[in-house]
Amino acid sequence: MYSSSTASGDCIRPANKTYCRNVVDERKRKRCWIDFLPLVYSQGDYKKTQRLECEEGILGFGKCQISKKRQLRGCANSQRCSKNIPDVPKMCMWSKCDYAVMVGGEWSAQASRSYHEENLRLFWKFLRHHKFNKNHIATFYGSDGGIELDGDPSTSDASPAIKETGIRRHINRLCDSQWCIDTLVIYLTGTAHSNGALLLWDSNDDGLTENAEKYNVKEIFEDIADCNANKVIIVADYSYSGHLAHRLKKYQQTRWRRFENVTVMTSSQSDEYSWGGEFTKALLRRGIGNNTKCMGQLLKVNFRRQGINSTPTLAEGSRGSGNSTVCGKQCGM
Repeated sequence: MYSSSTASGDCIRPANKTYCRNVVDERKRKRCWIDFLPLVYSQGDYKKTQRLECEEGILGFGKCQISKKRQLRGCANSQRCSKNIPDVPKMCMWSKCDYAVMVGGEWSAQASRSYHEENLRLFWKFLRHHKFNKNHIATFYGSDGGIELDGDPSTSDASPAIKETGIRRHINRLCDSQWCIDTLVIYLTGTAHSNGALLLWDSNDDGLTENAEKYNVKEIFEDIADCNANKVIIVADYSYSGHLAHRLKKYQQTRWRRFENVTVMTSSQSDEYSWGGEFTKALLRRGIGNNTKCMGQLLKVNFRRQGINSTPTLAEGSRGSGNSTVCGKQCGM
């Protein structure tokens, strides 16, 4: 097997996954990388300082990613964790509105990618253009919710995505509200586990993916089961997100009444990587103001004809549930 030596004399070799080419191999259409970095620290180091470093200029290996340096602040049991989550009405009598939840999981500074943050901004602008009230868009991001969305630095636009309980609680409140929500859009992006779980943040810095630090496929469907919204649309742009589509197709045969208003659009199949956040960019490629195609049409026009490196997938909870735009509107309008 091909390997290289570092300046210190250590021997390293590329990490490869079955059915997936390495990022430095440009000969194949479907590229990938290993983006789940372990936490490596010295024995007895109670601060758990990351000893894993990227070394440039090694033959056969890709370039080092630039990781964001963010100030990590404790958030557990803090009011700051939930202060930016919009209120959810319990009952509405005279009007229905569209709501959205956006989740950007980062896991660690080393695993973070700039396009996760960029795509959250793009999707937020997309929702705002399609008349989503900004007070109806809840965003969960990274360790501290540190993302600017509305252009006003004096306001705080997101909550930390460090525990799945806060995210799940908000989605459950939205789905439980009576006669209030027309379309609920859930946008998911970030680092992922191969079983389809979205990783949130390694809040205790132990490098282990504990249950509270990830939002898994089973939990996502538990939260939207029997949702009172007219439509629930999940847009998932992360590796292995096809597990969501696979699960919905399975439920269509056994529990279809609980998910008949649900549509899932994923950036990849369940055994594929998603490449560089390209799915979201392709989704909005024709312009934020011109996205009036049905979701099935978008897959054919914006993805399969554009040479996207993964295989976007659409799944419907019931026949025809995907006959709308990504925002739940009538196609062509």
